[in-house]
Amino acid sequence: MISIPPMKDAFISGVSTGIGLSLAKQLLAQGYRVYGVSRREPAELIADSNFRFCALDFANSNAAAQALTGFIEREKITKLSKLFLNVGHFGKRIAPVHKVSVADLEDMVRVNVWSHKVLLDCLLIQKVAIQDTVFSSSIAGVRARAGNSGYAITKAALNMMAKLYAIENPTIRFLVLGLCNVDTFLSKTIGSLPLEGDFPEIIKLRERAQDPHYLISADKRAADILGLFEPTQFDKVPNGDFVEIRTLLA
Repeated sequence: MISIPPMKDAFISGVSTGIGLSLAKQLLAQGYRVYGVSRREPAELIADSNFRFCALDFANSNAAAQALTGFIEREKITKLSKLFLNVGHFGKRIAPVHKVSVADLEDMVRVNVWSHKVLLDCLLIQKVAIQDTVFSSSIAGVRARAGNSGYAITKAALNMMAKLYAIENPTIRFLVLGLCNVDTFLSKTIGSLPLEGDFPEIIKLRERAQDPHYLISADKRAADILGLFEPTQFDKVPNGDFVEIRTLLA
């Protein structure tokens, strides 16, 4: 009798657009069962019998946690080979940090930091066995640039939070990736918001983005991320440390 290996399971947040959507499509093509969450339903994935979806908004942490707990229980999720935490946004302004309101910063923290905590906590509390977890982060959380404001602050907080989870959950491998110049809604936002001040680094970034070879497509970057698993590149980076993906691809 031929033995059929069990299906591998992956969980992706921010699955409706960008890298999250590209990861889902590529994993489904590889035979994975994919669990996805986002505010909007990814129409091109819904018809796939191996895709499971839950609509939720991480801006409301309590409601998101309740929806996630129900989703995990309904789908009987017990183990994940891969967990991708992709939710994030840049913010509404490119302005000096002293002109960005606390309310705006709190909104960004809920999405860029607490969304990942809510999802990870729900899985851990439900005792889901997780093998590998990838956080989508940014060099903005490591290298200060005028104008990045709340985006930089929240990515720095995300990097530290991920490291704490790695220390406290040593059986899970954590990779915190700076994804570097990807053509997504976030990069378009950075390129289109009015500059409310003198921000030379952002101006240089916008100039570089005019080069058709500078921005990487979401599909290409998703393939790059998945390529880190086979053969694994995780062991090149201390568990839970931040690294730019181009460093691993070099």
